[in-house]
Amino acid sequence: MPNHRLRTTLLLSLALATAVAAQASAAPILVTFDSEVLFSNPPNGFSTAESSEITFSDTLGSELFLVGDAGNKALAVLTDNDDSALFMQFNFLASELNLDFGNDKPGFANVGDSAVLTAFLDGTQVGQVSVPLNLNTVMDQNISFDAALFNSAIFKYDVDPALGLTEVVDNVAVTSAAPEPHAAVLFAVGAWVVGRACARRPRTGTGAPNEHA
Repeated sequence: MPNHRLRTTLLLSLALATAVAAQASAAPILVTFDSEVLFSNPPNGFSTAESSEITFSDTLGSELFLVGDAGNKALAVLTDNDDSALFMQFNFLASELNLDFGNDKPGFANVGDSAVLTAFLDGTQVGQVSVPLNLNTVMDQNISFDAALFNSAIFKYDVDPALGLTEVVDNVAVTSAAPEPHAAVLFAVGAWVVGRACARRPRTGTGAPNEHA
C-alpha cells in the first residue's frame, strides 16, 4: 500500500540519518596547553586540565617545559644534546593524531632533516610519518597520522642529537576510534528503527499457489 511504503521509506531515511550523525559526532580531543603554568617543568606522565586521557613524557630524562606566552603556550622537550623525544600515551584506542610543531632553528638542524611521528599499539609500531623541517623557527608546521589504530605515539626531530634541537608542540588533537556514548546511542536507535521497519513489511508470495485444471 502507498501509505505503508511511504512510512517505510521515512523510517529508513531516519535510520540512515541517525547512523550518519552517530559516525560524524566523534570530535577530537584537543590539547592546547593554555591552561598550564607558563615556564613550569611538569613531570613525566602529566596530563593537562583539558584532558586526563592523554599523558605526556620525555623519552629520556624528565625535561618537559611549558613555553610561549600567556595567550599561547606550547610544550617543549628540552635536550642535553641527547636523543630525547615526546612520548604521548592515550587511555583509549585512537584513529587519528594531529599536532603543530616548530622551533626548527637554522644551525640546529640541516636541510633534509625531518620531524617524525611514530604510532604504536600496545608497544608495537603500527606506522610512521615524517615532514621535512622548514628551518624557520616559527610554529607553523603540522604532522598527522591516521593509517592505523594506536594508543601511543612518539614525536621527535630526526636530527643530529649533538645539535641540541628542542621539540616544541601545540594543538595536539586526538580522535578516538570508538564513538562517544551519545553517538553509540544514536547508532543503536537507528539500528532499532531499521529492524522495526523491516519487521513490519508485508510478506508477499505466501499464499497458496493457483491450481489449473
